[in-house]
Amino acid sequence: MVPRVFTPTSHTGQVLARAVTFQFALDPNVEQKVLLAKCAGARRFTVNHHLARVKVNLDTRSAEREPLSEGGDPREPSTPSLSWSAFSFINEFNAGKNGQSDDSPVNEDGSRGLAWRHELPSDVFECASVDAARALENFAASRRGERRGAAVGFPRFQAKGKVTASFRLRNRATPGRTPASQAHPLQRSLAPAPAQDRTGEALRPHPPGAPDDRHGSLSHLLSDTDPAAWSVDRVTHRRRG
Repeated sequence: MVPRVFTPTSHTGQVLARAVTFQFALDPNVEQKVLLAKCAGARRFTVNHHLARVKVNLDTRSAEREPLSEGGDPREPSTPSLSWSAFSFINEFNAGKNGQSDDSPVNEDGSRGLAWRHELPSDVFECASVDAARALENFAASRRGERRGAAVGFPRFQAKGKVTASFRLRNRATPGRTPASQAHPLQRSLAPAPAQDRTGEALRPHPPGAPDDRHGSLSHLLSDTDPAAWSVDRVTHRRRG
């Protein structure tokens, strides 16, 4: 199984090989802190979902390969392997989340899917699916001997309090334009527009001297490295030169 290789590209197809990051401190109110915590929890939930599916599949196929008798030849597993691509992960999770899968959860009112899915930006789930695929890609590359450095084991499951609370969002707004009305409020608040930090100074997506993003792709990494302080890393992939 060869996982997909992720290569950031612009809307024109240009390969984006250089990442530039700007970090800003956030000062969320109580309601916003709850929303940020929910997004971080949703990321852990999504990553763990994918890792659990893959681990069960690997363990099942490994057991099926065991010879029927001592000294016998390994058997061909009857359980098909899973695709570890981000595209497959996103499609599978969306189907389950939206109640379109046979194993979608059934809620008390009879509806299917995750009852709380509309409370959060859909990007939280999709970016978490991509993160899980990337972690498994590193594991697979290490197992094949194609990755430098120390050996990488199977990705660890995400536990609350054991990992930094974080999640990613992609930018869906164009500089100079109003964010789409259907975008989640959290995404609209991070769109290219002035914001306020703890000191009251204006924070802009394009600080003085920083190049614009017309030829790049943008994402936001929100993390809670300090229980009292959330921050946002604005990551832009650009062309070299």
